[in-house]
Amino acid sequence: MGHKRLLKDLRVKRWYDDLSRGSQMTAQVYLRRLGLFCRKWRTSPVGLLSKQPQEIHEKLIDTVTELDANGYAGSYGQAIVKAVKSWLSFNNISLGERKIKFTDPEDTPTLRQEKAPEPNELRKAFEHASTRTKAAMALCALCGLRPGALGNHNGTDGLQIRDFPELKIDRSTKTVKFSTVPTLVIVRRKLSKAGHQYFGLLPEEGWRYVSEELERRLRLGQMEDAGT
Repeated sequence: MGHKRLLKDLRVKRWYDDLSRGSQMTAQVYLRRLGLFCRKWRTSPVGLLSKQPQEIHEKLIDTVTELDANGYAGSYGQAIVKAVKSWLSFNNISLGERKIKFTDPEDTPTLRQEKAPEPNELRKAFEHASTRTKAAMALCALCGLRPGALGNHNGTDGLQIRDFPELKIDRSTKTVKFSTVPTLVIVRRKLSKAGHQYFGLLPEEGWRYVSEELERRLRLGQMEDAGT
């Protein structure tokens, strides 16, 4: 059941749009999980609404049990259950006090081996990255910003020149400078996962990488609007 096909149903589209106002990424994940569940049980999101809560609960348990048997992480089954319950709740349907147990739902196998890079590893990454990638890496690794703070999921908003209040642009020489180091970086509320504006401090090494990228864009004529 394709995602675009699901959204052709007005009721599903309303639910998706409502979720998107909170987080577009969450809306897309929930839509995908709901579609997988419905395809498995040969129904549709709207068709699911006509079933009794006990039947839906049993199908959810059977789904989680099958995922466990196939080696999926408990967090994957939990994500499907959350998506289905979100759709039901949006349509004023509750499964009541029925609970579902998950095997180690906090375990995330894809992140299990991840670790913060050592200084020498980070240095090698900077050495081999493009100017644009270096700037993004600096803002994340040296300033502590989330990737989502650099730009939102659909690319309609992201860090702008105005979010670097201590940045000075000289268009005649196509150079940029920061009046203070470390320099202030403002993360606007719309880019903040926490839902409120906050700021970070970018050290000297970081602003050098950001300066290089901005000067590259100046030379290419990609910064005609100082606000972007």
